[in-house]
Amino acid sequence: MIWNNYLLNSLHRVCTFEVLNQAFTRRSRSATTIKAAKEKPTKWLITILLCYSLLLSYGVAWAANEPAWGHGPYRMLFEVDSAKPSAWTMTLGAVTHIVHKVGIPPARLEVLAWGPGLQMLLKNAPDAMEITILQMRGVRFVACQTSMRRLHITARQLAPGVNVVAGGMAELMKRHNEGWAEVKM
Repeated sequence: MIWNNYLLNSLHRVCTFEVLNQAFTRRSRSATTIKAAKEKPTKWLITILLCYSLLLSYGVAWAANEPAWGHGPYRMLFEVDSAKPSAWTMTLGAVTHIVHKVGIPPARLEVLAWGPGLQMLLKNAPDAMEITILQMRGVRFVACQTSMRRLHITARQLAPGVNVVAGGMAELMKRHNEGWAEVKM
């Protein structure tokens, strides 16, 4: 930080031709003094720009370390077909971890529930509050309408904000064709 300030001040001093102004205001203005004053800013400018570019390139190389999860955009579909609380705990834990580590604009996350997994998307489910919080962060929760009909679950019974798709397998194929990563929980 100190070197950056020093280099910026020096660069500013050279660019404003402070050295030239000092040379021209002196009483004894010989041709060699004026010529030296004109050459000095050029040498200083080149030296300072080289040093500053080296510092910047070092900083860029240091900041360019790729994160462990790579570069985005990230699109991930979590498929849950189990009513076991452990499956939902693992799913919600993984989604929460991704939201906190990566963030949501670079990551698009969707949780698809079908079959017995629909039980966890109900209003009175134990994880309903956590699902609502993740929805507010940008995670999309989707229920399979075919499974809802078979299990006699209506859209009113689902937690607020849960989307309903015509078929879970169709949603899975659609996301797969769009290049989404799929995780079966």
